[in-house]
Amino acid sequence: MMLGILIRKQLREQYAGWFYNPKKNKTRSHIATFGMILMTVVFGFGVFGGLMTALGLSICGPLAMAGMDWLYFVIVGMIGLLLGVVGGAFSAYTNLYKSKDNDQLLSLPIPPGDIIGSRIISVFLITGLFSLIAVLPPLVVYWITTGFTVKKVVGGLLFALAIALLALVLGCLLGLVVAKISTKLKNRSIITVLVSLIVMGLYYFFYFRFQMLLQKITQDPTAFRKLEEIPGVKPFGLAGTGEWGPLLIMLAGTAALIALTLYLLIRSFYRIISDTAQVVKVNYKAKNEGQKSVSRALLGKELKRLTSSPGYMLNAALGSVFLILAGGAVLIKGPELIADMRDVAPPELDSILTVVAAAVTGLMAGTNTLAAPSVSLEGKSLWVLRSLPVDSWEILKAKLNNHVLVTGVPALFCSLCCILALKPDIPGLLLILIFPQLCILLFASFGLMMGVLRANLTWTNEMVPVKQSLAVLLTMFGGMFYGAALAGLYFWIGKKLSAVLYLTLASVLTAVLAGLILLWLKKRGTKRFEEL
Repeated sequence: MMLGILIRKQLREQYAGWFYNPKKNKTRSHIATFGMILMTVVFGFGVFGGLMTALGLSICGPLAMAGMDWLYFVIVGMIGLLLGVVGGAFSAYTNLYKSKDNDQLLSLPIPPGDIIGSRIISVFLITGLFSLIAVLPPLVVYWITTGFTVKKVVGGLLFALAIALLALVLGCLLGLVVAKISTKLKNRSIITVLVSLIVMGLYYFFYFRFQMLLQKITQDPTAFRKLEEIPGVKPFGLAGTGEWGPLLIMLAGTAALIALTLYLLIRSFYRIISDTAQVVKVNYKAKNEGQKSVSRALLGKELKRLTSSPGYMLNAALGSVFLILAGGAVLIKGPELIADMRDVAPPELDSILTVVAAAVTGLMAGTNTLAAPSVSLEGKSLWVLRSLPVDSWEILKAKLNNHVLVTGVPALFCSLCCILALKPDIPGLLLILIFPQLCILLFASFGLMMGVLRANLTWTNEMVPVKQSLAVLLTMFGGMFYGAALAGLYFWIGKKLSAVLYLTLASVLTAVLAGLILLWLKKRGTKRFEEL
């Protein structure tokens, strides 16, 4: 009974945005709700499902003809596990151990198993969705390619369910590991981010290794028959083809792992929650605190809010990490690759690379969404900011500056690396430096505008405004589309304009758009903020 109540509570919180408009404080219309759900389905199954369908179409036929159907499901199953774990690991840690209502629930006579169970259902709706998007489209391709039978359909669906449940188990165990590590260290947020980045690095390592494997399989499927000698690999794949023996063993093993995971989570839940809530003892040292300006004090608050939340850093500022990595890669490999390209490429190669360097840097910067959820993250504590004797524009400007600072410095590093590799002329050098920074200002302004218009102050899990809000979605894809569109437009009209002239016009356009949004934020945006 209590478990059902908690599950309904979790579902209402997780998907409240589909059915309820917090800004207007009323239920959405049926048309609006349908539109929200349709957009999610189209994005998930249309984009990611389309990629997995293309993968299935490219390898299913050759493997089926070679009698290696099981290898097809080994590949599909591993991709489903990887996507499920990466997509749900951070959510597992946040949902299980960092929900704002943990203390309130623990103060009630509710068994910890019911609390854990409802949270696991919430995590499963995330990990399971990623896994099913990866597994179901290739499964349909397999049925179409080899023919529909009851055995294949039922077995394949049970295989997909088992993959989703295994991804849930791995995600919860990874969340448990991160939670245990965070309780033993002083700076828990930074360590959590580092552990998560290591996990993501391993994911991309295996992903690229997988790409190489797929290329070899399409060239010679029979070359991988030695995989049959690895214990458990072939039965894992045979489960997807509908072979009942391996499938039943897989389902039984999955059930045992779920029971073990529940036992470990319930046993450690109280201790981790209480350890997380402990206050670290700090030896007081007297020091003089200098006077700060209003802008600097508010910016410091935004930076502390960012560094105190692993979920915020990982989901809203990961583009900064990519910018640094991309800059290092360009600095190391760029000069050699560019020299090789210049030997065979047309004379306008330098102009093309100048535009690409500026646009791609701006595109990567567009993946940061720090400003978009910053207003919603104030939550029910917004009144604290509103009670301060500061202008509303100063508050919004601090959130804007936080985005610009965290994104702009890595983007500047990436731009400098591109300059060292390309060695452009002075105008090209200046534009590679200036254009990405203008893009960052535009993306930060647009994100903050969306954050003000789509503010959600009633969340209980910070992942709702950080990861699941429409403001973040529009900001991220809007920024990526803008950078890609400008790069693509150059290839369309590049013969008519030089790289310097094109980037100059693009910079002017970006500056004008950013200026218009900033003007709206300073006038109408502050009024909307004060009405929240």
